Amino acid sequence: MKPGDPANPSSLDASSFLLAEACLEEPLWVVEVSAQAELRDRLISMGLHRGRSLRVVMRAARDSHLVAVANARLALDGAMSRAIRVRRSAVEIAPEAPSSSIPSLASSMDISPQRPTQQPGSAPPVDQVQLQTLPAGSRGRVQGYRQGSRSYRQKLLAMGLTPGTEFEVTRHAPMGDPVELKVRGFSLMLRKHEADMLIVTVLRHA
Repeated sequence: MKPGDPANPSSLDASSFLLAEACLEEPLWVVEVSAQAELRDRLISMGLHRGRSLRVVMRAARDSHLVAVANARLALDGAMSRAIRVRRSAVEIAPEAPSSSIPSLASSMDISPQRPTQQPGSAPPVDQVQLQTLPAGSRGRVQGYRQGSRSYRQKLLAMGLTPGTEFEVTRHAPMGDPVELKVRGFSLMLRKHEADMLIVTVLRHA
């Protein structure tokens, strides 16, 4: 049996296993983030560092997971879920502070130079579009966030809509609000004011 299988009594708290193998809703703590530097830094910036408590609230295809971390929900694709090792006990897991060069989930709510901003009322650059204008079936990539409410940016980050994340528009409700996206195997619904916060580029038009 795989580690993390609830029918396996030998999977003790002291034993670590991949997050991709975890059971739903069980309390877990991150033991290690093992991945190439770019992916590891991205996970740590999302708050998934050693010693962090979390639980899996939903699974999707190809090891994609939706996890609860503090008061946030993070969508992780298969590569992310397989890069994180967890265990069922927090004993002797010393928290690992993210590198000073890596923004935390909280600090990443502030716009950085790598996350383009746009002045209210100004026209978007040629390669950037309003999410609401993309028809169903289109694919895009999050480039950053427009100036606006910090709480909206925090919510978008918690949904997994971090800069560089790719998504597919699956449908628009009548009047275009809300819009449904598929992100890392999960479906997300965004209201117009949330969608308007995103700066996106088009990867494929429907």
